[in-house]
Amino acid sequence: FTFLAPVAPGGGATLAVCGSHRLVRPARRTDSARVKRLLARDPWFAALFDPDDPGDRRRFRDEALADGVPVRVEELCGEPGDVWFVDLRLLHAAAPNGSPHPRLMVTQRYLRESLRAAVAGG
Repeated sequence: FTFLAPVAPGGGATLAVCGSHRLVRPARRTDSARVKRLLARDPWFAALFDPDDPGDRRRFRDEALADGVPVRVEELCGEPGDVWFVDLRLLHAAAPNGSPHPRLMVTQRYLRESLRAAVAGG
């Protein structure tokens, strides 16, 4: 991910669950709903995915263990030219933009040669 304009906390940045890529096994076709169902078996993820959870959502920024893997939510903020390199299996979503400014980010995906056919559906 890179930034075309400043994206400050609360400005609609991408939220990523650091460590989540270690919980998702490589597969030919894995849709996000299936991954979410599998991860929701863990209490930490069940609470994270629960829209009716009355607790302080900031608690997910503290490191916790999910199936023995350290996880936490990170808000991918930055200035123009900053770059975040992440694993494509990392669970992520756009956060609500509480600022008056649009979120201007770009992504570029780089794949190992051995994965290109699988991702292309071959």
